Amino acid sequence: MKDYKEAFKDLELGSVLDVATGAGAFLDELLKDAISYRTAVGIDKKETAAEAFAATFKDNDRVNFQLMDAAKLDFKDDSFDTVSISFSLHHLETPEITLAEMKRVLKPGGFLIVNEMYPDGDQAETQMTHTLLHHWFGRVDTVNDVFHRETYTRGQIIAMVQRLGLREMTEFSLFDLTEDPFSVEISDELLPIIDRYIERAKGYPDLQDYGNQMRRRLKEIGYHNANSLLLIARK
Repeated sequence: MKDYKEAFKDLELGSVLDVATGAGAFLDELLKDAISYRTAVGIDKKETAAEAFAATFKDNDRVNFQLMDAAKLDFKDDSFDTVSISFSLHHLETPEITLAEMKRVLKPGGFLIVNEMYPDGDQAETQMTHTLLHHWFGRVDTVNDVFHRETYTRGQIIAMVQRLGLREMTEFSLFDLTEDPFSVEISDELLPIIDRYIERAKGYPDLQDYGNQMRRRLKEIGYHNANSLLLIARK
């Protein structure tokens, strides 16, 4: 499946909480593609996320941002009809605690949505560029005391959600190989990020050399987003 539209088209979301929301990109997709929603809250512990989130939802007064730790949600039990998290489990030191908190604040019968990239399975070489690049980002973050583990496998993601004891879990695989893997837009977006990470890896020549290898790989092999797993379960 190429995008979220098919997965979200039948969902009436009610009140929504998006955990570790960042700039709110996933929440924006969710709200646009679902049948309806009433209100939405995005939470993140990074203060820098607030400004980017506000820009994403600048014309929407039904959506707001709160500064909050994903492992300790400041909401009462059974507060939301839908709780989501996207591309963030591998950034969390205790993802199981965050998932348990998400379940706690979810109303009975509500939707829990998990979206996460994974490195295994049938992936094109262009998609492996994304995986290898992301894992290198994680290693550079780690030497700079920023927690960032490698992405979980598909099986590990499913197992984490299954341990919550939810029901009616549906799996969707998301991928899109139709875009030009050598597009100028991709290079213009990724090359400055790679260069910033090479600079952040100063003092670690092996990491810097790997970054230069990734620069060459981007030009020689190209880039597509890695497969991601979308899980929708009910409490």
